[in-house]
Amino acid sequence: MPVTACTLRRALDGRLPTLYTVRAFARGADADEQEAARVWAVAAAAVHPAPMRQPITYVPGRGITTLAGLARAMMRVRAEAGGPSLRRLAGSPEAAGRISRSALHNALTGQRLPSEQLLAGFAAACGAGEETTRALLDARARILAGPQTRPRVWTAERARYQMLRDLGVPYWRRNEDIDTLDLGVDPDFPVCRRPSPARRTAQRHRRRRSQRRQARRTRLLRMPVCATRRQIPDRTKCGSGP
Repeated sequence: MPVTACTLRRALDGRLPTLYTVRAFARGADADEQEAARVWAVAAAAVHPAPMRQPITYVPGRGITTLAGLARAMMRVRAEAGGPSLRRLAGSPEAAGRISRSALHNALTGQRLPSEQLLAGFAAACGAGEETTRALLDARARILAGPQTRPRVWTAERARYQMLRDLGVPYWRRNEDIDTLDLGVDPDFPVCRRPSPARRTAQRHRRRRSQRRQARRTRLLRMPVCATRRQIPDRTKCGSGP
């Protein structure tokens, strides 16, 4: 984005420009940008001296695995630094132009994952130590890696319980000694495993349909014959016979 003439005029009148303006001016004048940035840092420290701050003792834990958790940790680091404004954080000499107000706002509100450069500049601007900076960077790496699935550990007790379940042993007897259980099978005979849940559901549905059909047949057999037919009057009883 180009620098306007009004911005350059305010800088020449004695107002401290931003680091971006200084870099753009040095680039346009074919000067050294690194030297211009160093001069700007000295001038910024003289114009806006950093207040005496207490060292930040807060270190984010390893339980941060979401973007909202990282945003809360950054807000706490900012609160322990005295709650500086976003403009002051972005323009601090410690940040050295590595962060912007919009990117910092998106990171603190949990709208976007901050970059490593932004996290490092934010921690430096807040006066955080190396341990806090490393904890923030590790939290960002955990968010990028995604949720970690724990491997299922099969212990001897769990394997025994699963075997008794496959053999059809009731759940109230699965904690008993396996030698005292009467499984009803020969130990040397291969045992068929329990069917899958989908197959058990299909078998249960077939059983219920068969039971409904049998109940319908029984109900029809017990129904009287004249219940669904119209009674034919007996003409002999009405005196109409010959």
